[in-house]
Amino acid sequence: MIDPNKEYHLEFNTPSELLCSDLQKLLGSIGISGGQLLRKNMYVLYLKDSEHIEDTLTYMGAQQCTIALMNIKIRKDMRNKANRVRNCDEANINKVVGAAIRQIQDIQWITQCGQLEALSPELQELAELRLENPELSLKELGELLSEPIGRSGVNHRFQKIAAFAEELRKRAADA
Repeated sequence: MIDPNKEYHLEFNTPSELLCSDLQKLLGSIGISGGQLLRKNMYVLYLKDSEHIEDTLTYMGAQQCTIALMNIKIRKDMRNKANRVRNCDEANINKVVGAAIRQIQDIQWITQCGQLEALSPELQELAELRLENPELSLKELGELLSEPIGRSGVNHRFQKIAAFAEELRKRAADA
């Protein structure tokens, strides 16, 4: 058996093809399937499915080994889930930070062009809040507005700001 911390693999080496086939039939009778191959004049029956390996160990009377294998699977599963959650959280944070940076750059460009006053009062308020609170999420910014709105409303307003900033960039490029 290969170290289950690395991969799931159990092999039975037999001196004859008939014995290997009989073992495969026996395991098949309890719902366990495996593959066969010839290696160095030995016929090998191998299992790669962790549940089949657990069932085989239990069938052989090696319950302690089955429990140990299950514990390893649980630890690996918990570690994988924790990594997925961490990666997802990290990706979300990077997305929020990237969006905030773009928003701040748009607002700064509008300000440099002397056009902040050209924005509606609602957009001006949001722009000022973003500059004062670059770390806040859209939802949190929406809650701070004089007339609170949801995340979607804040996002819509930032789209308007971005469109206005893009229009100013085009004008500057054409000039």
